[in-house]
Amino acid sequence: MHPRVARVEARAGPVAQCYRSRPMAPRDPTGAEDPLLRAFRQRVRETMARDLERERAEAEALRSEVLCKLRDAIGAERGRGECTEVWLFGSFAWGTPTERSDVDLLVKGCKNPDGLAGRLWLACGRPAHVLDFATAPQSLVDRAMAEGLAL
Repeated sequence: MHPRVARVEARAGPVAQCYRSRPMAPRDPTGAEDPLLRAFRQRVRETMARDLERERAEAEALRSEVLCKLRDAIGAERGRGECTEVWLFGSFAWGTPTERSDVDLLVKGCKNPDGLAGRLWLACGRPAHVLDFATAPQSLVDRAMAEGLAL
């Protein structure tokens, strides 16, 4: 036995001894699966599918809520002449947003990107990052315009 394994087992005490001394169940030579194992696997699949669906629904509800607030705030900023064109990119545009997701925007004609980011943060209730076309990497500009959401 490897010395590290021996040290871990010594610290674990009777639990490790129980698992080490427990014989493995022989495999069925016919290849038939144990009904209990089959039921367990089915239950795990069902639970995972249910959890994934719940997460997808929560993400879509969050996305809808934030997009509504964001569109209103962008409209007000345009009315004040703070920006001309705006594209949403990142998790709200491409992926599945979570409660920890921020709002990523690429803007044209923005006089004060930091000020805009602060006002959008207040309007949406989550951090906003505003990048100007002039300073953003070209690969990001290309992807945001092609796959992002124009607001």
